[in-house]
This record gives sequence, structure tokens and C-alpha cells, in this order.
Amino acid sequence: MAFTVRDYQDLLHLLEQHPNWQRQLRELLLPDELLELPKIVRELAEAQRRTEDRLAQLTARVDELTARMDALAEAQRRTEERLDALAEAQKHTEMRLQKLTDTVADMRGSLLEIKYREKAYAYFGYHLKRVRVVSLQELEDQLLTQLSPDEFRELLSLDLLVEGEFRQFPQRHVLLALEVSAVIDRNDVLRAARRATLLRRGGFFALPVVAGERVTEGALEQVHSDGVIVCENGICAFWEEALAKLGPV
Repeated sequence: MAFTVRDYQDLLHLLEQHPNWQRQLRELLLPDELLELPKIVRELAEAQRRTEDRLAQLTARVDELTARMDALAEAQRRTEERLDALAEAQKHTEMRLQKLTDTVADMRGSLLEIKYREKAYAYFGYHLKRVRVVSLQELEDQLLTQLSPDEFRELLSLDLLVEGEFRQFPQRHVLLALEVSAVIDRNDVLRAARRATLLRRGGFFALPVVAGERVTEGALEQVHSDGVIVCENGICAFWEEALAKLGPV
């Protein structure tokens, strides 16, 4: 007997009245894979939801780390700016300190020069008599006949010029060409030696002298090389070496 439309309508009606028949019919008609499809879709949807949750958590974590890195970068930038400012301030402080140090050294040197000018006899009287401070102007006429203008100009930079007579060599006059500095260095020794040489070329018996509070090692080496008298804190030494450098008096 053929299956008619009416039979189909009756079947639908029966299935509507019996939901369990619908399930049985689906299981009969559909393969297992299609029957499992809704479950698979639900599982995929749940997995997608979990993935999106994890992605949202990861995004939030990345945003948090990015914010922290930005904050650290800003803090680093401010720290570097402060370090640059501190370095610049330190540079200015060091420059000011160096200027102050130089000023103090100049003042100490000037005070020492005044002391040696006022107490020339006290410092050199053990070796010399009739000690007095001499102005280069007193020697100008003779010096200009023997020296060039540039050489005479260098002598004008002498800190102090002292005259006297050797106690052990009566009637033997000497000029002491003094370079005065708080700390005596190699350059002070070289200047004293050079200017004493110019005085000798000008016709005077002259000895180089450096005077100060302290002598550097380099200055001491140069002293022995050039035959220069050293007055450290008012005590003068190396007279014999200076005289020996010049030969017989």
C-alpha cells in the first residue's frame, strides 16, 4: 500500500504528540556524526568563550605590563634628567671650587711674596749680609744694554729680587731671583732658573730661588738638575749645589 500525503500528515501529527518518537526517528534517520553536531557546536562555543576569556585576561595583563613599562620608562627619563641636572650642577660646583682654589692659592702666594719682601734679611741673612730688596728699575740701564726687549720684559715678571753680599766671600755681591708660590712646582723652578740666567747675561752674579710652603717631587728633581735654591717655609737649602752649578765664585 502506497504512503500518501494524508499518511505523512498523520505521521507528523503523531510525532508532535510523541516527542520521544521524534528522537527515535532522528536517531534512525540521521548518522551519529550529525546527531553529535549540536554537542560539538556547544563544545566549540564553550571553548571559544574560554579562549576569549583567556584572551581578554591576556590583553588586560599586556595592557597592565605596558602601563607599568611606560611608567618605568617615564621614571627612568625623569631619573636621567635629574642625573643630568646633578652632573651639570657638580660640574659648575667643581669649576667654582677650582676657581676658589686658584684664588686661595694666588692669595697665599701673594701673602708669601709679601712675607719674603718684608723679611728678606730673616730668610737670607744666614748666608748674606747687607740684604735688601731691589727694584728691577735700578738695574734697567745695564740690563737693556745686554738683553733684548723681550728678555727684559720677562725679567719684569720676577716675583722678587733680593741683593746681598756673601758672608763667606767678602765683597762678592749676588742677586737672588725669586719665584714665590704656595706650592712650588717644576714650572716655578724653570722660571727661576731662566730668569737668573738672564740676570747673569745682563752682567750680574745671580742665583735662582724658589720659595713656598710645599715642594712637589717634580720640582725637587728640577731643582737638582738646574741648581736652584729652595726656601720651604722660610728654611732655605741647596745653596752649595746652586753655587757649584755656576762654578767658582
